[in-house]
Amino acid sequence: MSRLPLGETLLKLGLITQSELRSALSRAADDKQKKLGEIILQLGLVDEEGLAKALAYQFGLGFVSAERLLGLEPTPSSLSILPRTLMLEGAVLPTFQDPESGAISLLVANPANENLFQDIRTRTKAPSLKLYVVPRTPLIELLERSLSGVPETEAADGASEHSEPGPSVHISKAHTSIVLDTNAQRLSSLKQTDLEEGASALYAASVEQVSEHLATGRVTQLLYRAEDQSRVDEHLEEWQSIQPRLLASQVRGFGPGSHPGVDYSEATDFLLSALEFVLAASENENLEVRIRVRRTTAIARQMAGLLGLSRQEQDTVSLAALMLELQEMALLKGLLADSTTDRAAGGRFEAAHALIASLKCPYPVVDLLDILEKRLVQNTEISDHSGAEILFTVRMALKQDPNTPNPREALGPNVDHHASNVLEALEQVSSNPDGSQPEKAGKTILIAERDPALLTALEVRLAQKGFDVVLVQDGEAALSRTRNIRPCAVIANFRMPKKDGLSLVLDIRNDPIIQNIPVILLTNQSSAIDVKRGKEIGAHAVLEKPLSIKTLMELLEVAIPNEDLQPEL
Repeated sequence: MSRLPLGETLLKLGLITQSELRSALSRAADDKQKKLGEIILQLGLVDEEGLAKALAYQFGLGFVSAERLLGLEPTPSSLSILPRTLMLEGAVLPTFQDPESGAISLLVANPANENLFQDIRTRTKAPSLKLYVVPRTPLIELLERSLSGVPETEAADGASEHSEPGPSVHISKAHTSIVLDTNAQRLSSLKQTDLEEGASALYAASVEQVSEHLATGRVTQLLYRAEDQSRVDEHLEEWQSIQPRLLASQVRGFGPGSHPGVDYSEATDFLLSALEFVLAASENENLEVRIRVRRTTAIARQMAGLLGLSRQEQDTVSLAALMLELQEMALLKGLLADSTTDRAAGGRFEAAHALIASLKCPYPVVDLLDILEKRLVQNTEISDHSGAEILFTVRMALKQDPNTPNPREALGPNVDHHASNVLEALEQVSSNPDGSQPEKAGKTILIAERDPALLTALEVRLAQKGFDVVLVQDGEAALSRTRNIRPCAVIANFRMPKKDGLSLVLDIRNDPIIQNIPVILLTNQSSAIDVKRGKEIGAHAVLEKPLSIKTLMELLEVAIPNEDLQPEL
């Protein structure tokens, strides 16, 4: 299997720049006696640890840091596997020989030294070698320290002829754990797994062994199964007198089946929602951008699902939808101003390109944004890329008015420029008042407010209670969206552009379809007259800022009458 060249590996890991690599390659061309890695170290472009990481990545091997390496304490058993001279000259340290397979684990500085490894296989008759790459200087220091006073030996014909196979490296750490398991067979299996993975736990088959391990002063955690709870309870006070910082933790089991992983779709949904919330909550200069980000993402995500895109494609569309407005968001203005990318300066999504490149995004978001940019320029349908068509249609529909109740109608005479299946999905998720739109009426609260700090606080608290939140920025948008989605409650500012809070309440009360939806008004300058006028025209309550979130939540609990639609407040 072909390997990535060392220079390209260093670039891929971000350890050197393109110009630094060119400089090193030029020096290597002039000095044929030295390898590229030696020249890179000589020029100070990376340190030994960085070079070891690159070599491990290049060869697909494990990496051991200098810090962990210097904590190793090789045992006589491991030091007897190879001759002293061979270990020092080859910068190689055996750590373990499997008693069943005969495979030997080695710490090496140069994984490309095939002659050395062939020599080791010949001497030991080991069927295979497991290599771990480490920085050279710390390895030599460890070898010199460990081999001090150890006599030179002849090449071994196999470790089993010199000593009983077993643990050959002890890791000395400031903090470690004790695993207590009174099941001898299970404990033996755990030990073997630990040795093969190079971990550092201490094992105890009895409470007496726990006490012995605690006496070393290095233990800070005790892990045990439920069946050993009574033993732990009986001796915990005694153990904590030996190690006051001891933390005792019961576990369901030590195998991977005892610790089920997080569901992938749930994890990505959470991370996307968290990213969306943070980006939107940071937008305190332009509420329209904040609203558009939230609605664009919600609609695009549901459309991707309706059109049968794969889970990865749905995630990519969701991330790209979030990236569409980065150029305009206060959080990132100036933050990425000096970022450089391979893209042409001034592109619509320059900030998104810079951010995605810096974070090494595993999704093809950049490719999707490039296709979308081409779509925006050419204005011709890209039939083989549903993700770009979704983003193009949603972006154009919400461009003029993010609160439009019917995004398809907002496309106007340009509707023919959009894919028919995408238009059908858009209509289904945004215009159906029965619940297939992103905001499910029975669990939605509409907020018409321009204070970004208050909006963020309300979004967090309402989300904790199981509600979705729809944001609008003026009274007309509030009325339009209320008619469209029929939320279970409306929270509106007393004084808003286009239509004030009192007019909004009047219009809602005069509409027989939505007249029973409770409306809570917020005001900066509350007075007895404001409260009286609000109550007279049908507002459920009028609250003065600064707002008590607790009071508002209590009012909502009373205001939402239908318990079937009401989350637990």
